[in-house]
Amino acid sequence: MIKYPKMKTANFIEIEEYVEKEIGIDLSFQSKARWTISDKEELFISAMEGDILSPHIIVDLEKSNNNAELTSSRKLYSKHIDAGLDFLNIDSNNRTVTYKEILEDNVNLRKGTYYDINESEVKLDKDTPFSKLPKGLQKRFLRCKLYVVEYQKIERFQCKKLFRRVNKGVNLNRQEIRNAEATDIAESVRNYAFNKESQFKYWITDTKLNRRINDQLVAQCVALQYAMSKNEKYSLTHTTLDSMYDEDSINGRVIASYWTNTKPLLNKVMNLIELKSKQVKEDIKNNSISWFIDLFMLISHFEKESIAINDNDKFFTWFLQNKVKREGSTEIITKRNSGKSVTSETFQTLSGSQKDWVLPLRHECILSDFYNDSKLLDKGIVTQVPSDDYFTYQDKLKMWNRQNGIAHDPITNQPNGVKIPLEELFNYKKWQADAIVPRRQGGFHTIDNGQLTSAHDNQSAGAKK
Repeated sequence: MIKYPKMKTANFIEIEEYVEKEIGIDLSFQSKARWTISDKEELFISAMEGDILSPHIIVDLEKSNNNAELTSSRKLYSKHIDAGLDFLNIDSNNRTVTYKEILEDNVNLRKGTYYDINESEVKLDKDTPFSKLPKGLQKRFLRCKLYVVEYQKIERFQCKKLFRRVNKGVNLNRQEIRNAEATDIAESVRNYAFNKESQFKYWITDTKLNRRINDQLVAQCVALQYAMSKNEKYSLTHTTLDSMYDEDSINGRVIASYWTNTKPLLNKVMNLIELKSKQVKEDIKNNSISWFIDLFMLISHFEKESIAINDNDKFFTWFLQNKVKREGSTEIITKRNSGKSVTSETFQTLSGSQKDWVLPLRHECILSDFYNDSKLLDKGIVTQVPSDDYFTYQDKLKMWNRQNGIAHDPITNQPNGVKIPLEELFNYKKWQADAIVPRRQGGFHTIDNGQLTSAHDNQSAGAKK
């Protein structure tokens, strides 16, 4: 059982003693503000009527950093201290944001009867912003009691558990729960989704963003990149994502490690979206997010097959146009037995699903359109780059030294006794760098996975790639 330190509680601070402090949030255990305007107006009324408001639970960053025993805790607190924060919000973000919006006249006090600081009755005939309230009502709001629970010694993992406990009655979705994990993948996904939120807003509503749908989409791409690299079954289920966020799961840690490979691919997707932001906002707003998954799978395929995009504008235009054609097509992709009846599935009927049997079908449809109909390769809009181009001159020199200047057989991956003259090392027509484990089998163009071969042998063994 976790023992928490005693809480330091203050009733309220008189306005004359008010000192402004920077209070921030960490998305690993705190949600973005997601109250409706009705929720905010209710808080305004509660404050004016002297109701007992829920306590604000915060962490004193400097003291908690000094008292922390775990490195992970000091890392978290130091990051926020360096960002200029004094405290960290564990619970009360919606309330804190609402207080600020009230003072900025973004939330009105509903019409009705209230009592000012002198207990005199004041009637409001209409909804009124703070700055237009009588001075007595303004003072009553400014002097409402805010109870604060301040932690000065608490570890990072305790912050997560505390957040879950105080929100036990709140219906958190699966991604919000995953985001509360104090793991590297949770932090990476949160930060990426937050930094790219302006692009996600092109087609995901604010309500869904507040419920972490963008975070879940990023996490799904990590799981997809793992599956596509390993030629394994595509799985974007909650079970798979839960495992990925669990550092005690060996398979989950392996999937999470693919964040490094996923991030640059996501950046390519985001760059394409930014390029056509107007069209994305007009055509895809409030639509299924499956098209994003489809685009990510295609970009992953390009990476795997060493296909470079030479004209982003023309490529993405083709993708968006092809999306319309696919979803408007009546072609039957597959038929499924559902009880006593048979269901015929088109691309459109499958476009809202991320089930493991659906993803490969959609992906194969897009690849078929790309290779058979698009002519993007013929027009040079995209080109297949020789794998050797992924190894630099510096890589090749390191391989040459490691192999003692002797070429390797690309089939056996063993020295074949043929000497590679150093002066010919960069002659691609004679000598090439080969990926020992091909890309389509999950290999990457790294020094450890590279070897020097003769161009003739490498091209003859091309079938293995």
